[in-house]
Amino acid sequence: MGTSLTNIQMFVGGQNPCDTCSKIRDSLISTLSDSYELVQDGELATRTIFLAPSSSRWVSVYDQDSEMQEVRILRQLARSLSKTAKLPAVSVMVHDSDVLWIDFFTEGKKIDSYCNNVGALGEEGKGLPVKHEEGEPNKWKTLLLPGKTPKDLKQAWDGEYTFADEMLVQLSALFGVDGDKLGVGYNLLDSMRQPPSDMEKIHFRSRKPIAPKPPDFEFNVLGADLVCSVAPNQNVSFTVTIKNKGMTGTGIGIQVSGESEPVTHVKPIGCKCSMGKTLSEIRDESVGMGFTPVPEEQTTWMAEIPGFHFLGNPKSIEERLLWLTIEFHAESIGNDDLTIVAYPLENAERGYSQMSIGIRVQTPDP
Repeated sequence: MGTSLTNIQMFVGGQNPCDTCSKIRDSLISTLSDSYELVQDGELATRTIFLAPSSSRWVSVYDQDSEMQEVRILRQLARSLSKTAKLPAVSVMVHDSDVLWIDFFTEGKKIDSYCNNVGALGEEGKGLPVKHEEGEPNKWKTLLLPGKTPKDLKQAWDGEYTFADEMLVQLSALFGVDGDKLGVGYNLLDSMRQPPSDMEKIHFRSRKPIAPKPPDFEFNVLGADLVCSVAPNQNVSFTVTIKNKGMTGTGIGIQVSGESEPVTHVKPIGCKCSMGKTLSEIRDESVGMGFTPVPEEQTTWMAEIPGFHFLGNPKSIEERLLWLTIEFHAESIGNDDLTIVAYPLENAERGYSQMSIGIRVQTPDP
């Protein structure tokens, strides 16, 4: 599968890119104000945009909505920013490494376009009348680096490339855009644990009413399994947090499964759940009804906490953290890898999340 990405490059020329970022940020808020409001909590956002200086000449904009390969959304945002920020804007789209499409806007008007193959867009290209936009290099002259000419741009457009996104390397050198900023889109940046330090994340929430969705759980654990040791005939407890990404609900189900056959060395014996920002601020604690074995499944147990009310869609994500504690009893020496599944009783089939823990039952050191 090839590369797909979108971004907008705002030409700042000799202006300070950091100062211009603030200007473009204000323009984004103004441009989207009819349909979106600015929010600080990313968990409440329905649209997020990254903003960062790309070089001494450019500022990069990465829009979550245009990353769905929506040409019209990308173009409209670039057109609007060129008008409200009073800066030239270039929209960039790469589709499956087959298509490179760039548009140049100034003061809300399209100056020129280049696309190597609109027809390769398939469904996304429906209603677009051309299969290839040659582009007029002379119209891009004001954006080129000193010493670079429209002829150089024409040669870059006419070059032979295995993948369309390879052309971005040439365009980066001609326009003076940071290649690392030109060759990425929102999805890649959002997947990074630590995006570039100069990257600002701006969150927006739609002003349209959002249709309620059922509770939807996600363990709030950063990929690391939980492992501990315990002596035989002793108990051990794990406490983890669950994030509810959906609406308010009542009741939690828990399933614990062991990988050892025919029996595990530990068994779950109890569970409880509470709500709060931290363990010291928990409230509404509810104790589960205890675990029962699943018929014909010797290493699987189920439990429910049916009367537990939990929040959904409050002002802050911390307010909807659920603290789940499961207690295990160690029966014999050995190692167990256990899978824990938690789900809202109202949305068991779709709202579940799972994580793994490891428990080693061993004789304590003397």
